[in-house]
Amino acid sequence: MLFRSGSTTDDVYTTSIGSDSNSGESPGLPKRTLNGTGGILDIDLEPGDTVYIDTGRYTLSTEAFIYSLHSGSPSGPVSFIGSPNLSLADGSLTSLICFKIQSTEYIVMEEMDIANALDYGISVNSSNHISLNDNEVSWNGQSGYGENSVPRAGGLITAGGTDISLEGNSYNFNYSYGCYFSGSTNV
Repeated sequence: MLFRSGSTTDDVYTTSIGSDSNSGESPGLPKRTLNGTGGILDIDLEPGDTVYIDTGRYTLSTEAFIYSLHSGSPSGPVSFIGSPNLSLADGSLTSLICFKIQSTEYIVMEEMDIANALDYGISVNSSNHISLNDNEVSWNGQSGYGENSVPRAGGLITAGGTDISLEGNSYNFNYSYGCYFSGSTNV
C-alpha cells in the first residue's frame, strides 16, 4: 500500500468483498462499494485522507460523485488510489458517468481502471487542482451521446476549472474521444 504521509490515520479502505456496514477505517474493516448508501463516498473525507481501492470490480449503478464534501487542501489532497492489479470502476452500461468530480478541489485519482459508462468515464466540472494519474479509461460513451444529447460521449470531459493534471493515463476505445476540454484552464 502507499502511505503519503507515513501515517494511516483517517485513511479509508475498500475491497470488492468488504461490507458497507464496516467503517472502512482499517484494512480489516473495508467498505464494499464506492457509491451508494454506506459506500466510501458517503464518508466526509478530509484533506490528506487517502482512499485505498483494492483489486476487484466495483459495479456502479449510479455515478460515483466526488464533490465539495471530499475536497482536499494545498497541504493535503484527498487521494483515491487503486491497486496496480486492477481496481475496476465498472459503469456496466447502466451508469451515465463512472466518476463525476464536481465543485471540489485538490483531488488525486491514481491506478484506476474506469470503463463501460454510457456517457463519460470521468467528468470534471468546476473543479480545481485535480490530478488524474496512471488511470486506464476505456469503453466509455457507448450511448453515443453526452450531456444535452450532443453526440460527444467518451473517456474524459472537463468543463470549467483550472490546474487539471493528466499524467500517464491511457484512453482506449471510447466512443467519440479520449479527452474533451471545455472552458478549463491549465490542463
